[in-house]
Amino acid sequence: MSSLVSSLESFYEFIFWEILDEFNENNKHLNFFKYMADAYKSGLGFTIITDKEFYALALPKYSLNSKNQIHKDFAPAIIWPDGEKEYWLNGIKMPEDIVIKNPEEINPKILLKEPNVEIRREIVRKIGIERICQKLNAKTIDSYKEYELLILNLEDKMNRPYLKMKNPSTGTYHLEGVPLGIKSIREALNWRNQTNLEPSIIT
Repeated sequence: MSSLVSSLESFYEFIFWEILDEFNENNKHLNFFKYMADAYKSGLGFTIITDKEFYALALPKYSLNSKNQIHKDFAPAIIWPDGEKEYWLNGIKMPEDIVIKNPEEINPKILLKEPNVEIRREIVRKIGIERICQKLNAKTIDSYKEYELLILNLEDKMNRPYLKMKNPSTGTYHLEGVPLGIKSIREALNWRNQTNLEPSIIT
């Protein structure tokens, strides 16, 4: 729920001027109990009570997955009272076109232009690792257990090596870019363990 609270806090806030003058300046707890019931009846979610002020955020309609993360497939996960919509997958705020499209309608090459690691991870999850590898003309040059070293033919017509691996805790796959010249799983893992990952990672 922390992502939802953060979203609520950052979206907008306003002051109920019509009840501000009625506040007991010396007892904010009294203010809290006096006005909270009416606030919830009015659809208000997150509130802050001070000695003289009452801040409130309108409670949106929202959807959660089984892990209590903000999530909705093919539709907005949050709809604010003013009609603004937000699209989320597994707790990650996503571009609308990624969420609303069917997996087969998404061009895997969008991964090459997306700078956000978490968004890339959700794109991989939605499209499927096998389809991504197929569309990017992946060829396996080495494999070991849950690892594969792939060569991808990208838009610049360069053949680049990527390490494909499975995250045991989430069950999702990742593709991580490794330097040119690496030709084995051992070399890729040695590089990965000895250096910081480069920004070319697809994960």
